[in-house]
Amino acid sequence: MTDLPGEIVENYLIESQAIAVKMIQMINFLDHPINVSILIGSLGVISRYRPQYLSMIILALDKFSRRATERYSNAHWRSICKTLILEMCSMIKIPDSAPFHGRLINILADLGAGKEAERIRHRYSRTFNYQPVGTYIPHILDITPNVQKQLQELSNLPLNLVSNIVIESIKSHQCPDITPVPKMVDSGLLYHLLSVVQPLASLPVQPPIPLGDSPIVKLIRDNPLKRRRELEEFTPSKKRHMEVEISMPSLTQEDLQRFAVQSFERIIKEEKGVIKEGKAEIRKQTLARLAKSLPMSGEPFNNFIEHIIDDIDNRHDLALKWLYQEWINPDHKRYHHILQRLITAMKNLHLIELFPSFLIRLPEVTEDVFHVIDQCCKTPSTVDLGLNTLRDLITLRPPCRNQSIDMLLEYTSHMESSIRRPAIILTRTKIYSNPLFSDRIQEYATNLLYSLVTEENQPSITHEEDIKRRLLLFFALCSKNHVLLNDLVDAYIQVPKIVKKVFHKQSGGLIQTIGMNSPELLNFLSTFPPESTAFVLQILHILTEDKVPSTELIEIVKNIYNSRKDDKHRAKFIIPIASGLEKNELIGHLPEFLLLPANSKKKAIQRMVHHKPAPLTPSELLIALHLIETDENITDILVVKTLHICYNDAEILKPEVIAIVLQQLVDETPIPSLLMYTVLAVVKQHKQMTGFVIDILRRLITKKVWDNDTLWRGFLKCCELLLPHSVPVLISLPEEAFRMALESSPSFVQPIRNHLKKHSNSVLNQSKNNILQNLGKE
Repeated sequence: MTDLPGEIVENYLIESQAIAVKMIQMINFLDHPINVSILIGSLGVISRYRPQYLSMIILALDKFSRRATERYSNAHWRSICKTLILEMCSMIKIPDSAPFHGRLINILADLGAGKEAERIRHRYSRTFNYQPVGTYIPHILDITPNVQKQLQELSNLPLNLVSNIVIESIKSHQCPDITPVPKMVDSGLLYHLLSVVQPLASLPVQPPIPLGDSPIVKLIRDNPLKRRRELEEFTPSKKRHMEVEISMPSLTQEDLQRFAVQSFERIIKEEKGVIKEGKAEIRKQTLARLAKSLPMSGEPFNNFIEHIIDDIDNRHDLALKWLYQEWINPDHKRYHHILQRLITAMKNLHLIELFPSFLIRLPEVTEDVFHVIDQCCKTPSTVDLGLNTLRDLITLRPPCRNQSIDMLLEYTSHMESSIRRPAIILTRTKIYSNPLFSDRIQEYATNLLYSLVTEENQPSITHEEDIKRRLLLFFALCSKNHVLLNDLVDAYIQVPKIVKKVFHKQSGGLIQTIGMNSPELLNFLSTFPPESTAFVLQILHILTEDKVPSTELIEIVKNIYNSRKDDKHRAKFIIPIASGLEKNELIGHLPEFLLLPANSKKKAIQRMVHHKPAPLTPSELLIALHLIETDENITDILVVKTLHICYNDAEILKPEVIAIVLQQLVDETPIPSLLMYTVLAVVKQHKQMTGFVIDILRRLITKKVWDNDTLWRGFLKCCELLLPHSVPVLISLPEEAFRMALESSPSFVQPIRNHLKKHSNSVLNQSKNNILQNLGKE
């Protein structure tokens, strides 16, 4: 039976009366306290699932509790006693145990748990809508095997006749002296007797009519039993043979079928009443067995399925019991038909929680079930329902595991992202972490990844969605198993350029998940092949995008930088870790940044100025760029291009930043040759800084700006742009510089004359006046 599903094994064990009776009898023969505790717990389970054995179980436990103190030591008895109290308190909560509450409470009182038992009975009596009619005689039903055999032969008799026979059988036995029991009611005793007979007759028990002064009542009242005395088995005083002849009318097969259908329909209609009486479990078992004999083409068969579907949330247990009954038959045609209708209804009702749990408990998961799951997974509105069902089948139903994993992996590479994405998430978070499935999932993902590596004679993959469906599962697994990075880079080297672009685009989330503290990632960065440089650079940029690089990462990148002395673009490795370097160290790398492509230079400027925390302020960056010493490799043109990138950044070219930069640069000796490039940029971008620029020009005159051709040309260009505001600066030039300025830019002559006419206090000396007159004539 080990190959069968657990519920089938449980079903057979509970259904077997022989096993249940044997377990009840075993309690008197076990010596080890651990075995006794286990058996008591098993009897508690039987009492909950098969309440027809409650009477036998309670009798056995009562006998055991009275004899146990003599058989076990005090320590062992205390352990067993706790288990007894726990299980008997649980029995009080069982709806069918209401007639036995008096006996259970008496036993528990002897065990020291009387108050707790009364509290539980008080609470659950209201739930059962039943008040116990009194305290029941503890040992009157301790019937001998002979009497039990006689009772089993009466299983087909009417209930009232069975009651009279039981009473007569008890009257024929000798009873020792008994003590009176308070509050005893006649009808309660008979109700208790009939509850013993009820499992044999398979009929519901109704409280009987009080018997008045019947012989059995007189027997009990005249000879009451003592509670603590052990009652030996009844010995018949004499054998009494009874012959009961019952005439039954002859019924045809059609009549029997009609009566069976009518009974079946009545049991279906009386659902609420049966539940109220606490007999729901018996009703389910009865319906499941009766439905097994209904023809598929008949109306009752279809009505029963509709009855279950109408309230499938509360009737799925009934459906399972029916399916188990049908599955036992060698021909599974009925089983398949019923199951197909039920799971289709569940799918249409979107029962997300019930659907997976129902399928797990089935005796067999058929191809029809997998077909419905496939439909769920391929429909956006029910994809979560289908995937959760596959998850439970993989983890909880080993016979279905292979097929379920294959289906799930197919969805992880589906062309539709709405199906692929949740399937990948489920695989990464719930399935891949299980060592039973990790190798298989990893093999599938690796095959998908390397399918992107095309041979020369094969057409390349150009559709981005097709690339992503083969790539993203492996990316997801890498986030859990960082060792797979080596395989990822190995495939990256071999794939076409269009696939590499998708690698770069989709790797952001993966690298952020791994993080810069991963030992596997740091080891990979230390030994990556040169062909994967572009991918490694992107990894470094992603790792440090919003974070300061760790000490280990900075050390690894510096080793990469130092190992590439022949690479003039090796400074691109410094850019991602710029925020983790000291200010002087970073400024020392500026000349190498100038040799990088424009896009890389822009990234470097952003990392140096805009990263939080920023290693350099905008003013410090601009000053450092102006002070770079140029040579045959680092030319002024490269510096100007870099400054141009800076000046296109509004955060850098702020008036307050520029003011700090110009004031410090004017005080430098010698004055940086590109100072006037910055001044001209300020004149064009910030007209409101004209007065500040005029002051800078005056300070340049004191620095003899005309001695440097580059600065002088920039000075004159700036004066030309600032006319007529720059005329006072031109007039203040020395005579030789004044002449050089007018000769270089004749456009200065007329503004100077206009200025002299408007401002009488502005007078040129004779020499400058002559220069102005002579140039004006020309």
